[in-house]
Amino acid sequence: MSSAYQQCPSPIFFGSSITAVSFSPNARFLATATSDGGIWVWEIQGDNQCTVVCSASGDTTALAISWIQSSRVMFVYGTESGNVATCSFSHDIGTLHIHGFLGHCAPVNCISASLPFVATSAGGQLCVWKWRENEPWYEVVELPCPQTQGRDLEMLVTAIFWMPMDEESGTNCQLIGTYLHHGVCIYDSTSWACIRSFPLGGMAVSASISSDSKLLSILNLAVGYEIYSLQSGSRLRLFTHFGGRRASSSQFAENDMYLVCGGEQGEAYVWDIRTGQCVQTLSHYAHGKVLAVDVRSPHIVSQALIVTGVSDELNPYAALWFKGERCFLRHNHRRLTI
Repeated sequence: MSSAYQQCPSPIFFGSSITAVSFSPNARFLATATSDGGIWVWEIQGDNQCTVVCSASGDTTALAISWIQSSRVMFVYGTESGNVATCSFSHDIGTLHIHGFLGHCAPVNCISASLPFVATSAGGQLCVWKWRENEPWYEVVELPCPQTQGRDLEMLVTAIFWMPMDEESGTNCQLIGTYLHHGVCIYDSTSWACIRSFPLGGMAVSASISSDSKLLSILNLAVGYEIYSLQSGSRLRLFTHFGGRRASSSQFAENDMYLVCGGEQGEAYVWDIRTGQCVQTLSHYAHGKVLAVDVRSPHIVSQALIVTGVSDELNPYAALWFKGERCFLRHNHRRLTI
């Protein structure tokens, strides 16, 4: 790596643990969610200053966030109570508008938007919805579960991603689902059938996809972080040290050359995918659990960015890491109640 990531000097402290973090498509905004039901939107300005645009508090925790790719000021999220919602905001006047409905009878642990569709998962249920901005979404299909092959194991979706249409090969847009015990399923967006699947050698508790949709990172509790080829289903790389046994997040970074992984010992890690070496340790407070991670690469913004969300009873906070000039955080903000 040509240079190391640096942490902004002032972490963003919260009153409760971070449950989700997500950069907007152009990395101008950052959305964070906390276990007390808070939703926060931050603006990352061109002079590397970060300010709170607006925030809201609710009676249920947001567990997963996905930005609407065609919009800079809109994202969807799923909550612990089974609600799904669209959140839009005005950064000029600091207003936040949320429109949601009960989509599942269990916590919505994954959500992924690729308009006109939004995919959500709760327990073993994986649903596709037709997104509508100011009214409840229309349910298109509940996707079939993978074949269990006689094994009586919990059916649990742990990650979902949209793979864009490949114009060269004529392949339709596809939806990828990873399951705790049942491997990876790839669904066609026209027939909604599972067109391909492959097993994993352990419990896949979390996953992320590369920006070119060719690689899949899996946190396998039996061994560590694994990199799989989505084309062949074969394992390409294994990172055996992952700093804990909880569902820490990972994200591909810098044109998919690196993998940024959370951990439970107050550290996150930057791995070189080509060499398999850990090239940097991102140190947090010693007892913090870095369970939420997101990144933006230099081809999207002028500098590489990482945000880490720390789940900690004493000092929950989010930290911004960057390559380039120093970043400053400002905490003047408006907080709304919904």
